Amino acid sequence: MSDHVKFYDYYIVEGPEIQALIESFEPISQKRSELIKEAMTLVEAVGWVDSQSFGDKGDKIQSFVWKADHKFPCEITIKRRSYMDKVPVIVARGKGNTSDGREFNKKLDVIIKNVNNKLGPFPCWSSYIINHFGIMHSAHGGPVANRPFATAILTTYGGTISGRQDALAFAIPNRNDGYNKPVIIPPNFKKLTYGQFYDITHPHLV
Repeated sequence: MSDHVKFYDYYIVEGPEIQALIESFEPISQKRSELIKEAMTLVEAVGWVDSQSFGDKGDKIQSFVWKADHKFPCEITIKRRSYMDKVPVIVARGKGNTSDGREFNKKLDVIIKNVNNKLGPFPCWSSYIINHFGIMHSAHGGPVANRPFATAILTTYGGTISGRQDALAFAIPNRNDGYNKPVIIPPNFKKLTYGQFYDITHPHLV
């Protein structure tokens, strides 16, 4: 069990209106995918990295991902290496001390800015359901494992329940450290114990 379990409250919300909410995301998801694919095509990328910040669920694009052997128009600095479908991939930028590299970076930045502006009305799934209920909350948790002087940042998370099309489960930080207003829990939310929440969100392990 995570040391941060006690800093969350757990809920389930279910019913026909939840099924309608889940189904209403489909056209948003399709448009979001179209916009991101268009941006990827402009730079011959094979993927992207979601934005990450305090309370950000990944609504924007932070950077693009290319195959490790991609032929760039300039010298590059590799920021990260990973694998996608067992294929080596990289996150990269043009070398800032070359004119070609700077031009490439300007192109990247413009494309990322443009697509992020277009993505505004088309949030990611997590943001869509969390914002629908107005339950986004971020707070400081306990110490980070192996980093005693660092504090974990907690944020609301949630999603669908396996095998059900009419229910959502959420974990909401229960601490109020002064950075955010307390969350008002909707009346149709049913509170769960952590054990109940774990069982419905990890059915293959039960």
